[in-house]
Amino acid sequence: LGIADFVTFCLEFNEHFSFGGTYDFTLSDNAVNGGVAGGNPDPLSDATKWLYAGVASGAYSSLYTAATGLGLSNNVGAHVQDAIWYLEQERTASEIGGTLSAGYRLATYAVANQNWSALFAAGHRVYAMNLTDRAGRFHQDQLAYQAGAVPEPSALLMLGCGLLYGAGRLRRKKPSAN
Repeated sequence: LGIADFVTFCLEFNEHFSFGGTYDFTLSDNAVNGGVAGGNPDPLSDATKWLYAGVASGAYSSLYTAATGLGLSNNVGAHVQDAIWYLEQERTASEIGGTLSAGYRLATYAVANQNWSALFAAGHRVYAMNLTDRAGRFHQDQLAYQAGAVPEPSALLMLGCGLLYGAGRLRRKKPSAN
């Protein structure tokens, strides 16, 4: 996975796109055109969103090791892709290498440990980026991540000053013992 400005994974196993091609896109909570599993729209699973948010935010190394018991290697990206295809019902366990494979372990770890509702409440978003060509034909849907809101340092400073001011006012307004 390495250092990249934009890390994404494919949602449908049987759809494609061409590197260097020009595509339009929409962002939604669903893959369109369904892929192998079918469904139109085909909603993203919470486990897929959670797993991808962990990868896109840079937490993949600890997540990968906890899920698989393996160290990092050049195959991490392929294993995450397999896990996503499994979670989205595009591939079966045997098609991604069986129940002992890193992809399967990642997928089951995501199902067991995901807490997408907490990430969503904190402002994190994962979308299906639905690609179409200029003629309007559907192509491979990809994942896109938007990090949760991070407070600006100046906003935190203002909050801290406000709390100190409020605490000082409360202290001055205590009734006297007389």
